[in-house]
Amino acid sequence: MEDLLPHEILYRPKLGFSDSVERMAGRTAAGTIREMLLEPRSLNRGYFRREAIAKLFDEHRAQHRDNYDRIWRLLNLELWHRVCLEGESHDEVGEPAVKMASTR
Repeated sequence: MEDLLPHEILYRPKLGFSDSVERMAGRTAAGTIREMLLEPRSLNRGYFRREAIAKLFDEHRAQHRDNYDRIWRLLNLELWHRVCLEGESHDEVGEPAVKMASTR
């Protein structure tokens, strides 16, 4: 890519990402993502445990622990499964979830 991008872009220090589900996707979207990960369809695959997912969101919302990265990874696993294995379109998986997953 050296012939396409400026030197300062290629060799700049690594940049971080936002660390808040609410900041990244909005409080409503965070609720939608929680619902998606906790719905029977998601839980019946055996990837997630209801108690563990609920705890991640509860801790994050109460600001006891920053679980953004864990939530983001679980969301992407769920979206991957729905799109790649079940053949859903991006429209079917929901705008808030797609928006959050595509921001990283």
